[in-house]
Amino acid sequence: MSESPAQNSESKELNKLFASAPKSEIDMTQKKYLYKLISENKDTNFKTSIDILWKAFMVAPDNETIKRGKAIIASKIQLVQIVEELEKDNLVMYSNDDGNVVLI
Repeated sequence: MSESPAQNSESKELNKLFASAPKSEIDMTQKKYLYKLISENKDTNFKTSIDILWKAFMVAPDNETIKRGKAIIASKIQLVQIVEELEKDNLVMYSNDDGNVVLI
């Protein structure tokens, strides 16, 4: 069964939209570092918060937080984006409402 011209056109439009979607600027180094930070700062219930993670990042030694002359995590907003990527990878659960991160 072949597609009709209308379906073919819609398919092409969808492909264009997906191709123009913004790509994630988050790399594996950032994910690994943040996963390590979550592991080090979790409580007995495997839970931590964005604020605790940000504070831990800010006091961490430069040799851990700076790669190739720039910070691994540029801002608290980027930290949240990395946590959201970790959630997509099923490594953590994240609640945007209260800022809690649970290690799975």
